[in-house]
Amino acid sequence: MCIDSLYFNDDGTIQTVVQTKNSVKPVGEAPEAEISAYYAASVSTTGGGAEVTGGSGAEAVVRGLDAEGAYCEFGGVDGGSGGRAALYIHYGTEEALAKLNLMVNGLDYTLINAPGTGSGEEAVGTASFTVRLQPGTQNTIRLTGGHGRIAVGGLSVSRFEE
Repeated sequence: MCIDSLYFNDDGTIQTVVQTKNSVKPVGEAPEAEISAYYAASVSTTGGGAEVTGGSGAEAVVRGLDAEGAYCEFGGVDGGSGGRAALYIHYGTEEALAKLNLMVNGLDYTLINAPGTGSGEEAVGTASFTVRLQPGTQNTIRLTGGHGRIAVGGLSVSRFEE
């Protein structure tokens, strides 16, 4: 993929884009996301056929999310002073593309694409989405399955400094 510069005419219309092979130069290095909190699968509640397997520590994953209506829910998610945050869903799937429905505080956000990781046993993949969180620890994140075999290992939250 190549990203080219856009130039505008005086009337606000876009000039014809001249395609390049080099793209525009970056303005700097992208900063690493600072993870504010991590919520392991073992602290989630499950339903609809999903269950936590593999123990109570970091090796635990939620399985059974391929069933229609199966879910895992992370309660008490800390939104800091409130505002935007990036959610990083740690997962594993042998499917080419599994999906999870994301709900935040009862609001249906989107279907999250989870490209294949080669393993449904370990949470080696990461899918992310930006959401708006309420202040404090009153936030609830629900991941609902029914769109492919996928195992969820946990959820990381990175709050934006706004």
